[in-house]
Amino acid sequence: MTDSDLKDLIIDQCRDIIQSRYTQIKRELNLLQESANADSKSTAGDKHETGRAQIMLEKEKLARQIDDIHKHQKIFSSFRGESGKIVESGSMVYTDKGNYLISSSLGEIKNEHISLFAISPMAPIAQELLGKKSGDSIRFQGRTIQIEKIV
Repeated sequence: MTDSDLKDLIIDQCRDIIQSRYTQIKRELNLLQESANADSKSTAGDKHETGRAQIMLEKEKLARQIDDIHKHQKIFSSFRGESGKIVESGSMVYTDKGNYLISSSLGEIKNEHISLFAISPMAPIAQELLGKKSGDSIRFQGRTIQIEKIV
C-alpha cells in the first residue's frame, strides 16, 4: 500500500467516524422530538413546562454538535492523498514519537496499517509541526520529536 493510499484510507475512516456521529445525533434528535410530542399531550402544568424546557436545551446542544460535524465534514472533503513537502493542514506526519493527521480533532485512529492521532491545526503540537519539513525536529513538552515523513 502506498503512502497516498494509506492516507486516503485514513481520511475515509475519519469520514466514517464523522458520519456515524452525525447519524447518532440525528437519532437522538428524533427521540427528543418524539418525547416533546408525547409531552405536549400532557396537562401537568409546571412539570410540563419544565420537561419542554429541558427538551429544548437538549435539542440546542445537539444542534451545536451537528454544526461541529458539518465543520469536520468540510475539513475532510478537501483532503487528498498527495504527499507534501511541508507540514500543513491535511498532512499525515510520521514522527519518532507518534503519527498525526493534521485535520480535525477526532482523537486516535487505528487500523491494521497504522495508528495515528487526528488533530486540529490549532492543537499545540500541530502548531509546532506546521511549516516543518521531513527531517526537521521540534521541541514539545520537553521532548525532541523528529519528523520522519510527511504525506
